[in-house]
Amino acid sequence: DKKFACQACVKGHKSSSCNHTNRKLTKISKKGRPPTQCIRFRELRRTNKIHSMCMCEDQPKKKS
Repeated sequence: DKKFACQACVKGHKSSSCNHTNRKLTKISKKGRPPTQCIRFRELRRTNKIHSMCMCEDQPKKKS
């Protein structure tokens, strides 16, 4: 689910209800922090209450 909105609606906090098609649209990112662990370790944290660092290849990459 990717959301797009024009710059005026983003500035006016109306990005979820933007219906403008004749303006330049920008991608709206999700709220909150991005996940830092892979899906497998997130499930372990929820089910077994294990808090350990993930070193998997499918770990989300940090943007620099």
